[in-house]
This record gives sequence, structure tokens and C-alpha cells, in this order.
Amino acid sequence: MTLKPVQDLDGFVFIITRPKDKSHGIVRKIRARGGKVLLRPCIEIVYTKPPGEEAAMLARMDDFDWLVFLSVNAVNGLNKVIKGKWPKHLPKVAAIGPATAAGLEAMHIEPDFLPSRATGKALAQELSATMREKPAKILMACGNLVSPETVSVIRGYGHEVQLVHVYENIKPKQVRPIEDIEKPYILFFSPSAFKNFLDLYEIPGQARLISIGPATTSAIVSCGYKVYKEADVHTAKGILEVLP
Repeated sequence: MTLKPVQDLDGFVFIITRPKDKSHGIVRKIRARGGKVLLRPCIEIVYTKPPGEEAAMLARMDDFDWLVFLSVNAVNGLNKVIKGKWPKHLPKVAAIGPATAAGLEAMHIEPDFLPSRATGKALAQELSATMREKPAKILMACGNLVSPETVSVIRGYGHEVQLVHVYENIKPKQVRPIEDIEKPYILFFSPSAFKNFLDLYEIPGQARLISIGPATTSAIVSCGYKVYKEADVHTAKGILEVLP
């Protein structure tokens, strides 16, 4: 006998703000639990080829002590740049959080380091703390919105940091309106998605904002809004676990 999924989200409306191509799983699971979903992507990810100097560094990855990924988009972007041909001998690999680590594991790469919290500041401080014996050379795969603080903290410990930009995070040019919903749950998966949402829409007074993790929570709170729930595990699966 096949058991029907628990309809614990029946009557709730969830607004998903991540790109459509990254939302299939969470949309399917919310609907399976009886929830209504509105897809309103607030970011678009455009994978790009790094400029000449940055591209040249990728050919010399073994010159670096660490290869750091600041998002799963950085993992996917770098994979596209090198056309899936990862070197046999990589530097040590750091991932900013569990979603990024999962992206690396899908490429058969086991991260050597994850910070205690999925934020650039935590990664910078905690990774630097493991490299006290001598200055390290770090190659950081990132997007166009990389936090200057993350880079400056690591450099402040005396380490060399080189950036390789492999994607751009941009605001969608076309958006669909949001109909009048009394108490929607709005799911935010990144600080940039929240900031773009503010530019594109108005947040209803009774909306409940759900954050994927500390960096997104910080962005929401700094703009004067309250976070209803933050995922304990900073992934889409983690968000599902705290709904509603």
C-alpha cells in the first residue's frame, strides 16, 4: 500500500524567489504536502568566462594552497569554464556551506573545510585560523557580488587571495505580479534575492519571511524586517523542514 504524503501545508501559499531551474524540487515537495506555490524568481544566474588573467590562474590551480567556493553557483560556473575536466591534483578545497559542499560532491570532490556557519565572514575567519603557520595562496571562485569583507578578512591574516569570477547574479528584467495574498510565506535563498524582491515588489504586512541561512537573515533584518524562521540546515531541504 502506498501512503499518501501528509497534507500539512494545505491552505498555505509559498512564494519562491530563487531561479525557476533551481526550484523544481522544492516546488514539487511543497505541492505534494498540499501547499500552493507562486514562482517569482528575483535573481538570474548567468555563467560567464573569466577574463584573461583570471582564466590563466585556472591553468595553474596547483600553484595555490586552497580553492575556495563561495556558492554552489561558483561550483557550477567553474565546472562550465573547465568543461568538467577537473585536475587530478587539486589544492585543498573549502566550501561556504552545505549546499556548496553538495555541489562539489556531485563533481566527486570532497571539501576539506566547511565553516561552522554558512557566511563569508565565518569562512574567512575560520579558514584563516587553520592557516597560521605560514601565508597561504588562495584561489576563490565567486560571482560578481562577492563580499569585499570576505576577501579583506582573509587578506588581513596575511594570505594572498586571487578571485576568479565565473558567474553573474543579476536582477530579472521581466517579473510577474503577485496577487493580493493575506499571509504568504516568502522563501529567500540569498541576500541578493531579498534585496531584489524589495526593488521588484512590496512585502505584504502579514507576510512571513523564511530565510535559508545567516547571511540572508542578516540582509532581511538590516532592512528592518523580521525573519519568521531560518533553516537549521542552510539548504533548500533545510527550508522545507521548517515549513510552515
